[in-house]
Amino acid sequence: MKKILKFSLYDIGNSVFPMFILSILTPNYFIKNIAVEAQIGSALWQMTIGLAGLALSFVIPVIGNFSDQRLSYHKRCLRVFTFACIASISLFYFVLPTPNHLYFALALLFIALFTYEASNTFYNATLKEFGDSSTISKISHIGWGAGYFGVLLIIMIILKFFATPDNLLKITTEDQLNIRLAHIACALWFLIFAIPLMMSNFNQQISKKVDFSVVSTIKKTIFTNGLTNTGRFLIARILYADGLVVAIAGLGIFASSVINLSFKELLLLALIGNVLGGIGCFSSAFLKIPDKKILMISLMALSIVVFLMAMSTNKIYFITLVSIGTFFAGPLQSASRSIMSNLMPHESQGIGFGLFTASGKITAFIGPLLSAILTFYISQRVGYGFSAVLLLLGLILLLKVKTE
Repeated sequence: MKKILKFSLYDIGNSVFPMFILSILTPNYFIKNIAVEAQIGSALWQMTIGLAGLALSFVIPVIGNFSDQRLSYHKRCLRVFTFACIASISLFYFVLPTPNHLYFALALLFIALFTYEASNTFYNATLKEFGDSSTISKISHIGWGAGYFGVLLIIMIILKFFATPDNLLKITTEDQLNIRLAHIACALWFLIFAIPLMMSNFNQQISKKVDFSVVSTIKKTIFTNGLTNTGRFLIARILYADGLVVAIAGLGIFASSVINLSFKELLLLALIGNVLGGIGCFSSAFLKIPDKKILMISLMALSIVVFLMAMSTNKIYFITLVSIGTFFAGPLQSASRSIMSNLMPHESQGIGFGLFTASGKITAFIGPLLSAILTFYISQRVGYGFSAVLLLLGLILLLKVKTE
């Protein structure tokens, strides 16, 4: 029980990154105070996310394969990348509300996203330390659900103590100091909740047969006398993860620049969405539904919701749709994590989740890039709605994956 608690606490800590840095805090600050024009700023933000993902996809499988063959290296990699991500988040304090800091902000975004995804890779690789094939699904859903409910507290902290001009700490809004300090609060939150897991001792199993050739290991994992079951799952994930990146990363910018939600409204939206997201994950943990079915239902629901969001013009209607989408987004990701853990043997969790991360990033530049092109030449609505197409394509390919 203590191990499960440590695992879940890390999820609570790192949840500030997708919620604030990718969705509502940093993108809103970047578009409204740093970018010269919202549409160009939105495109640059999306392209930076794509480039960070592309770089990560070539590096993380190599690190994952290396860590599988070195005792305690999962823990070491988890620590290094977690601390690097936390430091990157805190450095956003030095990004001033001026166009002169545009490239500084984008560089920090690149580093923060790279280290966040790398730390998440090794966090996921610890999942098999806390359960077996019959309990991993439940642990994964509980951890993800804890992240949703835990981040509710930091949302309220940011809302009450930093976000508004009349914040309780009386922090001045000059040079957006209150928003910049909010990044420091996010970094501290991540650090506090990550420490218990990072200080734990893992019983990492290592392969008896040492093979430093990442190419041969990848080939064995995804293609042996034809595409393996794991290979089919990873290809499906390439598509739906790409769609999810566009939907999540573009949410804050789309909501603020197209739907005209204020920063306070974005935080309230996040509050509602997290409650429903947590309920979705905990429901998946205790309802005896196979992870593949959870994944397919979630993908279908999200495709419909994102399409309707892209067409929305009413604030209440948009907030309702985002809330529904969040209910399915959590189970989608926690089910994906447990499926991958069960598909790979214990001693290959590093390379397994390295490929898992890469599958969500190797073409991640394509989704944001196409979304950016559609945004440039047509509209933000078309660019954002494109993510629904990717989600549906992932669903179709998932039909051929066997998980039982």
